[in-house]
Amino acid sequence: QQQQQQQQRLLTSKTLFVAGLAPALSRIHIEKMFSKFGTVERLDVKTTGTHQSSRYCFVEMDSIEHAQKAMDILHGRLLLHTKLVVQPAHERTSN
Repeated sequence: QQQQQQQQRLLTSKTLFVAGLAPALSRIHIEKMFSKFGTVERLDVKTTGTHQSSRYCFVEMDSIEHAQKAMDILHGRLLLHTKLVVQPAHERTSN
């Protein structure tokens, strides 16, 4: 069943959306975590709420294959008491 879920989440882009980032995680920590799977070409960390209570980021990897591997391994992993959500980033559409 888990393999079916992973197959349903095949990437078509090398950019990932990552949520559930603990406030204690620095930009360097996030980049190191993803660089285990390939080169991080872009990292854009965002904060919502007060005092960095809710953080998310967009990670662009050097290939779709490396992004897929990072997503498959990191999604759902517990890091600093927070469960990571790693999923495909949706393309922005202009109105």
